[in-house]
Amino acid sequence: FSGIHINSSGANTVALVDYLRWEPTPACATLLSVDVIDIGDATAEVIWETPGDETAWQIVHAPSSVTSPDGLTPVAAPLNPMASLSGLEDATQYNVWVRSVCGENYGAWFGPVTFKTDCTAVTAFSQNFDTTATPALPECWKAIKRGATLSSMAVIETSGIGALSAPNVIVIYKGTNGVNDDLIVVSPKISNAGAGTHKLLFSAMMQNGTGAELQIGTLDGFTAEAVFTPFESVAPTAAYQQFSVDFSQ
Repeated sequence: FSGIHINSSGANTVALVDYLRWEPTPACATLLSVDVIDIGDATAEVIWETPGDETAWQIVHAPSSVTSPDGLTPVAAPLNPMASLSGLEDATQYNVWVRSVCGENYGAWFGPVTFKTDCTAVTAFSQNFDTTATPALPECWKAIKRGATLSSMAVIETSGIGALSAPNVIVIYKGTNGVNDDLIVVSPKISNAGAGTHKLLFSAMMQNGTGAELQIGTLDGFTAEAVFTPFESVAPTAAYQQFSVDFSQ
């Protein structure tokens, strides 16, 4: 028998235990952690931490619909301790597992560790949000919300209320944000943003924001640390207007 005993002097203590297993101890050490870094649209780097002096590992990966490494073909990890994945599909979620190798023995698989590849950069796009299930953003669109006084009510989301082209529109709601807090809608990555050949067209209106403006600019990424560089400002009114921001100037 094995047992788990709760030891508490307090009243009404509750412990939750699930998915217990009694199984052989692997002859090879189990990894301490696995992480995926430098994720691109078709590549990613996998790194891990090992508790012992192992110098050989195996790795498998598959789309996130595959939830077990069983049935996948292990590949020797050629780097120490890192492996490069290539030939991935863009905007796709993957699972990855890694295990140590000790001669003819193997450690337990560590994983799945889930990651999603970036979207491939585009040279043009058109988006009216009408085929997106609200309140989500379309694939490859991002929202940045940041700042020391960021309001918990602030949102960037799609909505079925107030659209120019029915049924949906994207809503940027400031809430009680401070003037230095950022709410930024980020488009898909553009490969020719600096080519000086394109313009951004959009329709917008403003509610409850007398004197408010929309800043149009570029970003060097889509994470919370991305740098936003303003290019031009426009001032929508209470009725929809079309704006054109010419990046060729």
